[in-house]
Amino acid sequence: MVEKNKKVQKLIRDILKELGWSVPKFATKYLTDTSQYDASEDEYKAFVERVKKHLSRGSTKIETLGIYLNYLLKTEEYNRLLDTGKIKWLETETHILEDYQNLISNENDPARKKVLEVASSYALSIGTAWDFHIVSIDADEFYEKRYIVLWDADVGFNHGSGSWGTAMCEVAESHFGYPFVRTSNHQFRTGMRCVKKVVGYNEGVLTLMGLNYAPNDPNNHPSDKCIVEMVECDSKWIIKDQRQITPELEV
Repeated sequence: MVEKNKKVQKLIRDILKELGWSVPKFATKYLTDTSQYDASEDEYKAFVERVKKHLSRGSTKIETLGIYLNYLLKTEEYNRLLDTGKIKWLETETHILEDYQNLISNENDPARKKVLEVASSYALSIGTAWDFHIVSIDADEFYEKRYIVLWDADVGFNHGSGSWGTAMCEVAESHFGYPFVRTSNHQFRTGMRCVKKVVGYNEGVLTLMGLNYAPNDPNNHPSDKCIVEMVECDSKWIIKDQRQITPELEV
């Protein structure tokens, strides 16, 4: 999550630079516009220092940064800049609900895009979400079109070190042609710290490649590469096989 926070912090600082605002100016304007009462001079000074820390510390909650970002994106000054076309280069993916359209815009396949629209909307409604993986799976007695969607998630905006992990939902297509989230598992047990790639799905076996912790790895920085095979059993996905892989054997 630290890297994700830095990404949003940089985005906020880039926007402030384009607006010509210092952090104190932003903090003062934000407090003036959002406070329900007239803040004192000491409260303004304290809030400025707080915002400085929020925009520099890796431990800042992503939801706090999201509030600042959403405020900036709604200001008249930002929208005037937007109209000039001077800030098209800014990256706006922050892994929060407001980035729903940005998240799906790069998916060109119409069928997968419909699935991603539903899955990402669900994922972003329960926390932060990034690195989505979509795989078509076998039909069952109820639905012909089924998809497993995996993503890295910080469900409930926990924000503690090591709070993120792999989440999953199954998206099925109704008899009327509409995709919907059929089931979900917010703590999808793959036996890995994170999933980096869906290797494939064949004859009921879902094969994933990801990372686990080596003996001396720091928290949130696993380095051991491994392959996990999973199968569906009584509507639940369980591990069939797991093995470590070396770089030369990487799929």
